[in-house]
Amino acid sequence: MKTNNLYSHFTFISNHWLSRFPFSALAHAVLSLQRGLTGERTLITKTYMDDPHYVSAYLAYYWPVSYTQIEHCLKEAHDAKCDIVSPKAHTLTILDFGSGPAPMTTALLDYLSQHHPAVKHITIYLADISRNAMDIGEIILTNAAYPFTLSIHKVSTSSIAAILDLQVYFDCIIFGHSLNELIVKQASSFDEINNLVIKALNSSGVALLIEPALLATSRNLIALRNFLLEKKTISYSLPCPNKALCSAIEAGASHTCHDEFSWEMPPLVARLAQSNKLDRDTIKMTWFLMFKQSQFYKNENYIVVSEPLLNKAGRVRYIVCGSSGRIGLSASKTDVHAKELGFFKLKRGDVIQIENPQIRESGYGIAEETTIVVIKQH
Repeated sequence: MKTNNLYSHFTFISNHWLSRFPFSALAHAVLSLQRGLTGERTLITKTYMDDPHYVSAYLAYYWPVSYTQIEHCLKEAHDAKCDIVSPKAHTLTILDFGSGPAPMTTALLDYLSQHHPAVKHITIYLADISRNAMDIGEIILTNAAYPFTLSIHKVSTSSIAAILDLQVYFDCIIFGHSLNELIVKQASSFDEINNLVIKALNSSGVALLIEPALLATSRNLIALRNFLLEKKTISYSLPCPNKALCSAIEAGASHTCHDEFSWEMPPLVARLAQSNKLDRDTIKMTWFLMFKQSQFYKNENYIVVSEPLLNKAGRVRYIVCGSSGRIGLSASKTDVHAKELGFFKLKRGDVIQIENPQIRESGYGIAEETTIVVIKQH
């Protein structure tokens, strides 16, 4: 059986949908789509996936990014030894809300085929306002050779109420860049998502939510995580090292938290990014893998959740997140010991161990007795 990965799927996509378009047309459509999804976001909630130029732009540029995003989330879960499904599960039911042409479901199935050999059948519900996008997603999924059988249902909706009307219990619910569209449409979306997780997600199930790393979208997702934790609808979420409510919301309107990582771009994505002067060297996003039942394990490490910040006093400061939440970690920019510890080379997403920090009014500092060990480089 062939191995499914981003490149095998993208080769299929290129041959079936992109080869008919000259590169210049794809590049123009990508720039137009990018402008419609950022800034004033004029394309949000609209059926742009029914436009052949926009759907080709999505497949050429955004489909690989979305696939890579969920692939990254699942790797983080695997590294944390958190099972997204029971190792003994033989059948699974998945909801992809706002699925588009199914990049995230595709990545999830690839992961399950590699790490969960017990699975024999998966039922998939694609939910989207674009029938065309779901039809393309179905073709991509059925082209892949998996060690399990698939049943695919397409639901033309952007309503959570319509999903609840299905009266189906899901093992995994995906919201891939669809929460922000839901919030634009209805202010009650938090309550609706809470209701969906309570009524339609199995007790051992997980919900995976990914949003753009824009200030508004990332803060909305963090606020949703806090809301679901307060309601006790979920017990824990990755990548957070704690169960505490995230203090980024209370810290002020300019505060947020997002992930960032490097990736190997497919050549076409690299060409499109270069042609339109778009930065795609790294992927940025805010994401949470939410567990209905606790898989929380005690974690005394810290995650670096910011870039280095230099204040007027000449101190370099990172925000790190640990078992008690977010806290500052700083050192003078001329501190020799901090340099020896590798402090100034820390990157967002690095997992570190801190011992004997200096207790300062604004957080932790680097003192002579302080040690920092990088457990995992991002």
